[in-house]
Amino acid sequence: MPSSPPPNSSIAALTILSIVVNLTRTLLALLIRAISSPFHSTGAPTYLRDVLYTALRTYLHHDSISASRLILKPTTEVYLASCRARNVPPSTLVLPRGAQAHWLGDPRAKTVLVWFHGGGYANAASPAHVKYLWSLVDALNTDGNSIAILLLAYTLAPDAAYPTQLAQAAELVYHLLVIEYRRTTDIILAGDSAGGNLVLALLSHMLHPHPGTATHYSPVGPVLDTPFIGSIDTPFRGVLLLSPWVSFNTTHGSYRRNAQRDVLDAVPLERWAEAFLGGGKSDAYSEPLTAGPEWWAGASRKVQDVLVCAGGGEVFIDGIRAWVGKFKEKFEDVRAGWEVGFFVELEAAHDIVVIDTVLGFRKRETARVVESWLRSKLG
Repeated sequence: MPSSPPPNSSIAALTILSIVVNLTRTLLALLIRAISSPFHSTGAPTYLRDVLYTALRTYLHHDSISASRLILKPTTEVYLASCRARNVPPSTLVLPRGAQAHWLGDPRAKTVLVWFHGGGYANAASPAHVKYLWSLVDALNTDGNSIAILLLAYTLAPDAAYPTQLAQAAELVYHLLVIEYRRTTDIILAGDSAGGNLVLALLSHMLHPHPGTATHYSPVGPVLDTPFIGSIDTPFRGVLLLSPWVSFNTTHGSYRRNAQRDVLDAVPLERWAEAFLGGGKSDAYSEPLTAGPEWWAGASRKVQDVLVCAGGGEVFIDGIRAWVGKFKEKFEDVRAGWEVGFFVELEAAHDIVVIDTVLGFRKRETARVVESWLRSKLG
């Protein structure tokens, strides 16, 4: 008698079937939108974007984390593939507790742009993410500048829930400061979407040590759950936030207003937030908008300039505007010239620099603003 297939095989088969169904549904949505787009007054700014955004939005709406894991490669594999494509040797930093961070550019570069990628904490860095980061390295290393990007391959949800990713981010920055003796003035912290959320969690940790910083003992000696990096004498060179995920609340008006303009809707965001929190409740570290203005007091002693970029057509925009208002209120300009910049590209969708890379579009205004701002930090 033939044996029944193992349960994992059945699960994989069902997942593959769900992917096929979702792709079919997405193709149908694309075809319908291709016909109806000229009659929509609330869609994306151009016909091509409207049709392609509809396809992306439809697929993500019905996607599952298990399905995306079958399709998308882990961040480390994506990074290694990019190195092979560029014919450059990979360079990976393995942190003491196992997390990996990957260098794009020369690890000996004077300035380090620490990057936390987006993907709702549940998806790896896509080839488009890494391609965009390589383009930044190429664009910025001119006129004698020396900068490299260090991309953290943090553990994805639901394999690990909050605050694991914060602990890994803190460990990476701790390594740069304490082990490599990097100066804070030579480090820029950056992230897109969920990566922007992680940057702000790190900044919150600098201002208010996370409860997970308590030291406990293991067979190999004392272990710090979340390395504390708040005791710094000089602030980091800058913080760059691209479409940061500052709120898990999907009732903001922009979710309705931009429902047909963005590549995301509430459904996948709620799915990813639930996986990230692992059944727990959010707090000021995991959901920055829930913190009041006083929470951010002292931020200008931890970081110099801040640039926030968002799209006027993304569902996050109302939450981002609200957070920027709170943050600016308490960002004491203790040194002349330090500021919080807020750039909103009219009608742009979520994480537009990555979306444009995915779809093969040319650089838009946000990409140029980001490059100009970063270049100004390399003097």
